[in-house]
Amino acid sequence: ILSAMAVVELENAKCLEGHHGEMKGMVFGEKEAYIAHKRAFRKAQMRWHPDKFIHRFSKILDKKDASRIEQKINEISSAINEEWLTLT
Repeated sequence: ILSAMAVVELENAKCLEGHHGEMKGMVFGEKEAYIAHKRAFRKAQMRWHPDKFIHRFSKILDKKDASRIEQKINEISSAINEEWLTLT
C-alpha cells in the first residue's frame, strides 16, 4: 500500500517540477523516494488511525458491527506501521 501511495507522491512531485523554477532539472533519487514514502505513510497513518477513524465515522457505523470494524481498523493500522518499519 505504502509503495503505491509513494508512487503517487513522486508523480505529484514530478508534476510540480514544471511549475516551480527551483525544482526544474531536479533528479528524483533516493532522498525524494524516501520523502515520498514518508508522506505516503503519514497519509495512510492519519487515514487509518483507529481513534481518528472512529471519531470520523462513529455516527454512521452500525452498532452491531462496530467492534468488528474497530478490530479490522486496528489490523490495518498495525499493518501500515509494520510496513513502515520494514521500509526504514
